[in-house]
Amino acid sequence: MSGPDHVFRASDLTPGGSLTTRALSLIVTRLNQGGFVLLPSDTCYSIALVPHNEDSWKFINSLLRRPVDRPVSVAFSGLDQVRGYLELNATALHLVERFTPGPITLVCPANQRAHKFAAKSTGSPDRTLGFRIPDSKIERDVASHARWPITTTAVRDKRDEPVQSFDEALKIVTAAAAAVGSARWHAVEGRDSFYSKHSTVVRVDQSGEVGLIREGDIPFETIRQSTHWLPASDPDGW
Repeated sequence: MSGPDHVFRASDLTPGGSLTTRALSLIVTRLNQGGFVLLPSDTCYSIALVPHNEDSWKFINSLLRRPVDRPVSVAFSGLDQVRGYLELNATALHLVERFTPGPITLVCPANQRAHKFAAKSTGSPDRTLGFRIPDSKIERDVASHARWPITTTAVRDKRDEPVQSFDEALKIVTAAAAAVGSARWHAVEGRDSFYSKHSTVVRVDQSGEVGLIREGDIPFETIRQSTHWLPASDPDGW
């Protein structure tokens, strides 16, 4: 089966734009069974699954025709969930608090507990994790109820542009799923508009230095200037 088991249309969402309890339960059950969901992220439609093992990120790269060795980033529901996987120095913590939820991806060292997760489940070659706390209410709710970080990998068209049309994303993923013989999946149509550009991706090293990987909706200069006054020490005790 290549098409989704269930399509949740924008009209199926709550008045506040959230998934209903029933829809959320069906989606999380599918994720925990090794399936995936097409859902609205901050900047486009994305593929979300729970990356339990190395087959997960390899599957996403195959489904979306990405380079086979490209790591995947993950989305968290909030800062408490982030702390379970990442080593956050003062700079990283500041960026999380200043710019999330929103279109920024931070690449930071995984904590000792998450070294294996980073390498095996996301394909990271250097014990770092790329992560986001999305502005998308749907994406945050799925990550929260799954009780695991979920992947947040953009669906792109033939020009490599992020896809913001639900019907186009559904068509692309259905065809891709048929080609790779995919797991079962659901699809969710969002109601809110997207940010105009993809997320800005920055790396924060252990010294607190911030480096640009990809500029997006948030200008890198805005990010860089916001960190000038910060120490790089451990934020515990702030």
